[in-house]
Amino acid sequence: MQQRPSLVPMTIHLIMGAALYGDTPDAVAMLDRAWYGWQTGYFLTSGVSNLELIQSSLGGAYFAGFDYFNATDGRGIAEWWISMQTACDYDINVEHPEIKSFWANIVRSAIHLTDPLRQTIYHYSSWQDPNRLSQQNYMRRSLTLAAYYATQAGNRTEAALARGFADQVDVGYHSDPFTLFFFDMPNATATSPYNGAMPLTRFADAPDFLMFRDNWSQSANWGLFIGDGSIPFDHQSPDHGHFVIWRGDDYLTKGARSYESMANGDFFNKRAKKIKRDSCQG
Repeated sequence: MQQRPSLVPMTIHLIMGAALYGDTPDAVAMLDRAWYGWQTGYFLTSGVSNLELIQSSLGGAYFAGFDYFNATDGRGIAEWWISMQTACDYDINVEHPEIKSFWANIVRSAIHLTDPLRQTIYHYSSWQDPNRLSQQNYMRRSLTLAAYYATQAGNRTEAALARGFADQVDVGYHSDPFTLFFFDMPNATATSPYNGAMPLTRFADAPDFLMFRDNWSQSANWGLFIGDGSIPFDHQSPDHGHFVIWRGDDYLTKGARSYESMANGDFFNKRAKKIKRDSCQG
């Protein structure tokens, strides 16, 4: 499996270059490096730029899962976004309107991917299931950033849903209060997603996730179909082509577990199993 790309190096080069600009010629090289990452990407094996990484997850199902998004990538995207606007007078929402919906869709997918008991967010990367929200120590930061950037993009409905979602579930602690100080809006509108404010189904295009439930109560039946569409070298890839069904208080299906996604045998409802069986019969 190829190395997972990250937007964090790009952000480091951008912030350092902006901070040192005018004091050292190395600052220009740092800014050039950041722009190179945005346009081309840092991983030669991927051939995917950091802009394309966002576009590949535009539907809100981030390609490496919410573990990586909350811990590293979400912060990297946010810092790049605001640094370009403040230090370089480059407004992402104006220059790249095609990705304005990214943060709003992150909010909607996070809500839909949370189980009806409101305790875990569905795994789809390289981490163990269940992924308890109370152990997601950076989830609150991600929701705060998502609310801020959704507001900047004009998606105030999703911003309110992000704050309402954080109020309804135990999203754990955060260890970065200084960062949140600049983004949090404690007096802004908060809308609970569990009072009928959201549709029962959601399709996140690229990667292709179809999320569904029969109601928004804690006794809801809930499920997910994961199709193709993600980049081929991230940890989420082994999860593609399977479905999830939840009824009562637990899964009726066996999902991928950590890096052993391909080792679940007959208990894993993956499309690849059917392909292998058909080829053997043929």
